[in-house]
Amino acid sequence: MFNVGVSMCSKKAEPMTKPELNEIHFLRGAASLMVCLFHLSLGNSALFPSSHWIKQAFLSGYVGVEVFFILSGYVICIAFPKTEGAGNTTRFLLKRFTRIEPPYFVSILLVIVLNTFSHLITGVPNPINYADLVRHLVYLNNFYPGTYVNIVYWTLGIEFQYYLLIALLFPLIRRSAIHLFATLGIFFILSCLPYPRHVAIVLPYLGYFGLGIVLSFYKQKHIGRPLAIAGSVMFLLQLFFLASFKGLAGGIVVSSILLFWRYATNIIKFFSMISFSLYLTHVPIGGKVINLGLRYVETPLARYLLLLVSVVISIAFAFAFYKLVEQPSLKLAKKIHYKVPILSSSEEKVKVPAKAPAHVVTEPIFS
Repeated sequence: MFNVGVSMCSKKAEPMTKPELNEIHFLRGAASLMVCLFHLSLGNSALFPSSHWIKQAFLSGYVGVEVFFILSGYVICIAFPKTEGAGNTTRFLLKRFTRIEPPYFVSILLVIVLNTFSHLITGVPNPINYADLVRHLVYLNNFYPGTYVNIVYWTLGIEFQYYLLIALLFPLIRRSAIHLFATLGIFFILSCLPYPRHVAIVLPYLGYFGLGIVLSFYKQKHIGRPLAIAGSVMFLLQLFFLASFKGLAGGIVVSSILLFWRYATNIIKFFSMISFSLYLTHVPIGGKVINLGLRYVETPLARYLLLLVSVVISIAFAFAFYKLVEQPSLKLAKKIHYKVPILSSSEEKVKVPAKAPAHVVTEPIFS
């Protein structure tokens, strides 16, 4: 994980064979579907009464957001460049933004277009405030309550804050067990403090990200089982106090899947592939389908079918959105390469000692 005593140069990193990470495929697809079903079944009170079994069945779908937070903690530790340096940290952020920002911006444009057409057809006032749109572009809406043009956007602001935070801290936390757990201890304390409810900041959610970090370091064999158990228990307790039994149960289930899940069918990989696109677009697309359909449905069966149609259309649109918008962004992000160190000719001739010096960190980095 580390390169000690070598200099950086402009050589591009060699392609590496990445693990399948089937646990990520499964959780990413499941989380996006959970959030989609939650919003489409509960988003319009005229679709079903509050006591209806459909609403009760999908009432916990919001937990999908928390799954995404744990996944971000887990995945970023894998994606972060193995070679340290400000240049690579900048490239890491650039890769993340290149992968995320174009789909995000296009989804904002989609909301504007749909709301404008809805206003022209129905005469209902268009609630979009253009000052809010500008704030969306730089993720400042998290500090202005009730200004999201798409209800899921608050979570993207949290993710943005996390990326900035981890870019600053990751070169530190991977140096030693002391650095890692000192940082995670601060995460734990910050996540337990009270914060104003009208702002959406990353600090209360650091327990989710921290749990993902611990599991990722353990899965990559950078820490041993005792430290992994201690860190996981610490953050699971925090989730219990933050979100009661649901938070604890959800954290245990997600942790178990990240550690032990090994399977990925084509269906799982499909929903993993479109997960971000589905997350961005299910509210404006599926929500509009339900709003329109409620003008014509009368029977309970028709309402069930309307919900089903809205989900199917949301999935189909997400696939098209992925192909047209998200996939090009992914390809562009992959063209941003990290720099790797090159040994000088004299360094290349130095033989590696049988036992590394005490100051050189070797894998596994923690025990």
